[in-house]
Amino acid sequence: MNLMKALFAAKLAGPGSGGGAELFVITLTETDGSYSADKTAAEIRAAINTGKDCEVHCNSDVAKISYDDGEDVLFSFVSGTSTSPKIVVYGLDGSNDTWSRKVYEWTSNGFANRSEPNGEITISGVTVYDSAYINRPITKLNLRKLTGLNTRAFEGCTSLQEVSMHTGYFSMGQNIFISCTALEKATVVYGNSNFGDLKTGFFSGCTHLEAVDLGQYMKNLNEKCFYNCAALQTIILRRSEGLVALNNSNIFTGTRAASGGAGITIYIPKALYDHLGDGSNLDYKAATLWSTFDGYGTLTWAKLEGSAYETEYLDGLPV
Repeated sequence: MNLMKALFAAKLAGPGSGGGAELFVITLTETDGSYSADKTAAEIRAAINTGKDCEVHCNSDVAKISYDDGEDVLFSFVSGTSTSPKIVVYGLDGSNDTWSRKVYEWTSNGFANRSEPNGEITISGVTVYDSAYINRPITKLNLRKLTGLNTRAFEGCTSLQEVSMHTGYFSMGQNIFISCTALEKATVVYGNSNFGDLKTGFFSGCTHLEAVDLGQYMKNLNEKCFYNCAALQTIILRRSEGLVALNNSNIFTGTRAASGGAGITIYIPKALYDHLGDGSNLDYKAATLWSTFDGYGTLTWAKLEGSAYETEYLDGLPV
């Protein structure tokens, strides 16, 4: 078992913090450096598959599930201080019920003594700390129900091609995917209206990014969030309660939407596209900063309804 193939930082979580799901506790006992559990791998798998909130208890540790690939399971949390955290990882090799415990110290270059996560990885229910995955060889990233996504979390992941992010309220830093130069498409869907910002520099320098889907709760696009995304051709804005605001004039600097650019197609709900039924009342054309880019003739507005994106997000999940 490669415990580190999906290692990531997680917040310390107490018992019963799963938001109403039934709690399933696995108690580990240590004997001469080896760990045994009061539940089998099959029982743990059944609990995961039925949506129970699974925790590992070992001495004073309480660890939450952070990774599950159908065979191996990781339970992890962060201890120590905010400036010198430690990742404590309990790993279950589902093929032979073998448990292990590892502790990883924070250094100036990230968490020490961990191997490179690679390929497609899923991160769920945790906080991803500053620069946690900088320059890692990840190809596809699935983010689910995060509690935090900190500054430059995935900077320079130059093998990353696709991002699928579906999450509720959480804290977020800046420049999350800066310089992910192979990234081609990204879906960023927030689960409610409490958080609705694409933060500063979110996709800055993603030179091969072609299409983004920003879900129904996106409210604001912030400074340089698409800076130098030279290949960007398609933006899907699903918000129907109002316009998605541009908060800085440099959002589209270096893109096909800039003056003289080849153009970007933006899909929006019919209610915002065509109040009068003839396409003459497109609110975005008159909105602050949107009107500037529209005046360049580089924006093409399209109705979401009837398009390939009406019932599915860009990542293929149902709307």
